[in-house]
Amino acid sequence: MTPRVVCIGIATLDSIAVVDRLPQPGERMPGREARVAGGGVAATAAVALARLGVPVAFIGRVGDDAAGAMVAEGLTREGVDTSSLRVVPGRTPVTLVFVEAGSGERTLVPDTRGVPPIELTDADVAGCAAAEWIHVDQTGHPAVARLREAGVRTPVSFDGGNVDREYDLRQVDL
Repeated sequence: MTPRVVCIGIATLDSIAVVDRLPQPGERMPGREARVAGGGVAATAAVALARLGVPVAFIGRVGDDAAGAMVAEGLTREGVDTSSLRVVPGRTPVTLVFVEAGSGERTLVPDTRGVPPIELTDADVAGCAAAEWIHVDQTGHPAVARLREAGVRTPVSFDGGNVDREYDLRQVDL
């Protein structure tokens, strides 16, 4: 199956707590609900697309730890093609997420230390060239230059939810 969309970027293990209100510094408060789930901007987009019945592949990396195994298994279980998900030595990124029950407002505390940049293989480039769309996040954004240098003209969408740095949007279509 050729994926219609290839998502490139970060995959994390998220610890999510629903609270009545976002905590103040130093405050201890009970959670209404808590769970651990796979996360990350591009990985979450891939799962959403798979749930909608869109053939989708994910290019990214996880650590060779228990968290990485959980994330990889979750993506596969959701129907995402994970043949380009690399397992690298080290730890998988983790994000702590606090969700305010009434408003849905979130506070995110990501820890992405030690995760190497995404390096595309020739097979990854070919898969992107065959897709109808490529979706990248802040971690996958640098791969767009490599794709364009390789002659890949597949349209690219960029999730701008992470605005902690400047992005070159000249090679992004949406």
